[in-house]
Amino acid sequence: MTNDVENAVLVEQIATAAKEALEPKLWDYVVGGAGRESTVARNRQAFDAWGFRRRVLRNIQTVETSTSLLGEELAIPVFLSPIGSLELLHREGARASAQAAGQYGTTFFYGVNSATPMQDVVDAGRGQPIFQLYVRDGRDWWQPLLESVERLGFRALCITVDVPVIGRRDRDIRNHFFALTASDTRRPNLSAAAGFSDPSRLHGLDWDVLKDIVAATRLPVIVKGIQDPADALLAVEAGAAAVYVSNHGGRQLDDEPATLEILPGIVDAVQGRAKVLMDGGITHGIDVVKALALGADAVGVGKMQALALASGGAPGVVRLLQLFEEEIRNTLYQLGVASVGALGRDALHPLSRIDRDRPWIA
Repeated sequence: MTNDVENAVLVEQIATAAKEALEPKLWDYVVGGAGRESTVARNRQAFDAWGFRRRVLRNIQTVETSTSLLGEELAIPVFLSPIGSLELLHREGARASAQAAGQYGTTFFYGVNSATPMQDVVDAGRGQPIFQLYVRDGRDWWQPLLESVERLGFRALCITVDVPVIGRRDRDIRNHFFALTASDTRRPNLSAAAGFSDPSRLHGLDWDVLKDIVAATRLPVIVKGIQDPADALLAVEAGAAAVYVSNHGGRQLDDEPATLEILPGIVDAVQGRAKVLMDGGITHGIDVVKALALGADAVGVGKMQALALASGGAPGVVRLLQLFEEEIRNTLYQLGVASVGALGRDALHPLSRIDRDRPWIA
């Protein structure tokens, strides 16, 4: 299976291989979302609302796909989003994703819920991963954890703020599948939490706690789960180095707007005071180009990362990133744009709706 995925020429082939490799309940866990999954569908469909405004005779000899994020050079403006249950999808789990990110040349967000120890992830990657945190307990828990994160050499801290409780995911409920339970002893970063008892609930997280965390760490802080321009401004005022536009891949609340729909308003509100990241619905390099044109500095892949990992381990994730680069590079040439940094809203044009079964991850 790994060799087949390494030779994939289309991203869709990676998804097909993953569906063959995964048990049905794990496939549902990866591709599903909250409720009737309208948010999942809207995330994907939002990209179809935008087409490209091509410029010609631009004499583009080469295109530049690289960028930087919080001091790290990325081969393409795509990073691996945090997923706390990668070990359910492949025996190497987060270790494999970190290895793939380092081998390819991008960054990996390591989830606090991971079953892979922090040290193993740092050792596996060639770069400095970013640590993603759910605030599951008070300062007596998160302060020592952040000290470990800094000591081990993580590049930044990402605080996820859109999970007051875990969303109701109809597929998982129907399958009697729950990735994280209070009795789960495989999560090394959670087992040390004093009084930790309910993995489905964040612990008293508000803007004051966010400010305390920002003040307590020397690392740049990313706030993930921003969906409103007012909250984006509050995050910047609290000291965030980056705001991460995300609706958790449609996994938390149904009937939310797509992240691509709300991205421009947040970019306009931030006005360059912080980096703007986003994820949600990205399945192709063309999607990446559209998100960058609407103002994102870099985008994350969650579901596609999970499927690539399930289908082929670290080599599968590397191949996914390579295909994204090929697609991004080709699109830039087609548009007559010399670099990802030169993309702007003038590269896009709104499209009329077309009736076709566009989402192929379902």
